[in-house]
Amino acid sequence: MHMSGTVIFSVFNEGILVMCIVAAEIGIWYYRRNRKSAFLESKRSAKDAAELEVFTLAYNKHNQVVGLVRLSLYLVAVLISVFIYDIQAFSFLLLGIGAILVILRETVLSLFAYFYILFAYDVGDDIRIGETLGEISRISPLYISVVGKEESGEFNAKLITVPNYLFLQQRVERQELKSTNYRRTSILWTYNRDHIETDFMEIVQGFRKFLDELLPMRNVDEIGYFRNYAGRRYRLALDYNADGFPTIKVTFVARPDGIGLLREKIIGFLESQNQMSGVSKADLADAKRAADRADSATANVLAS
Repeated sequence: MHMSGTVIFSVFNEGILVMCIVAAEIGIWYYRRNRKSAFLESKRSAKDAAELEVFTLAYNKHNQVVGLVRLSLYLVAVLISVFIYDIQAFSFLLLGIGAILVILRETVLSLFAYFYILFAYDVGDDIRIGETLGEISRISPLYISVVGKEESGEFNAKLITVPNYLFLQQRVERQELKSTNYRRTSILWTYNRDHIETDFMEIVQGFRKFLDELLPMRNVDEIGYFRNYAGRRYRLALDYNADGFPTIKVTFVARPDGIGLLREKIIGFLESQNQMSGVSKADLADAKRAADRADSATANVLAS
């Protein structure tokens, strides 16, 4: 009689627990539906890509919090079940589950890696793992969803699923690919001594002056991981190419929305050096030879 009463009590409590879980699931579903509707409305009203990126990041972070609450709910339900039912019977169940998990090694590793990832990364972080480059959009117990990006930071319309255990086995790089993050860019220009009259070092000096006026000084709070550019405007390197011509390579950091205009101005300045008053060294040599021939012909006429 006592045993029967205990079983009835356990079943009653388990029924209450199940109803609580169902009620929580309904509440979570309703909340996520409202959040999705609000996100779609914000998405339609976004003024530009940068604002849309902010809305999307906030929406993904809310989904991540909901997922954590949901996982915590089920963990609490399991702990309560341990106290409701016979602990010895529950231990046999755990042994059976443990045997299955040994077979599913990658699944077990992913579950362990999940807690590491929660502390090490956030939704919205840009990462590179293996050949995958993109923004973390979701962290779940078994896998991470990554929205693919190009090296330029532009989204490539790919949604990639990365198993959590790979974060324990492969190298993971943090990237800064947001529309507000600074990017590094380089421009290489070749000095062709056969077609440019102006001395190479004279061009270099004029180029330095031009860059000093064009590019602002960067401080450490702006440049993110590009710390070599703190307190400087650019980096300039002089070298020779395979043909033996001198080269100028300028490297600088800027925001994505302004980097195109800066490159356009710099390239325009360098290309203007190819025309140096419209006269090249080859043209000067041809003019000199023509003048010599004219002088020789004049001398012959006078001699006759």
